[in-house]
Amino acid sequence: MIRHLRMPGLVALLLLSVGALADPDSSVGALKTPQDARALADSVMGLVLANKIDAAFAKLKPYWPVPGAEIDSLALKSISARDSAAARYGPTIGWVFIREEKVSDFLIRDTYVEKREHHALRWLFYFYKPNSSWLVNSVTWDDNIQDLFL
Repeated sequence: MIRHLRMPGLVALLLLSVGALADPDSSVGALKTPQDARALADSVMGLVLANKIDAAFAKLKPYWPVPGAEIDSLALKSISARDSAAARYGPTIGWVFIREEKVSDFLIRDTYVEKREHHALRWLFYFYKPNSSWLVNSVTWDDNIQDLFL
């Protein structure tokens, strides 16, 4: 499933879920622990800070069981939306890990804030453990910082 969320004056592609585009024949990397998943998300946020969005999404590829072309498309659309947002929100000046939430022993959501000069962006990383390893299930970013208070 691909979902669009509205940013004021912008439409950004933000979510790609495993369920709709899973490629059962792909070879997916192994994230053995929730700490491995968190380290991956931290690494991606470091690349976001450096404005290396292609590299950030490429870093997710080995752990995200969807066709690589779909991830590449998501990266390109994110780059375009972020370029548009830069004029309004200013450059990225940092990122902060906010919280980890778990549903039983098989779902994790890690929430981050990308700090920009004039506004913050919320990043959500969803990880799913169908068996013994964690997979990237979806990644979302938007400007809905009010949802951080829910």
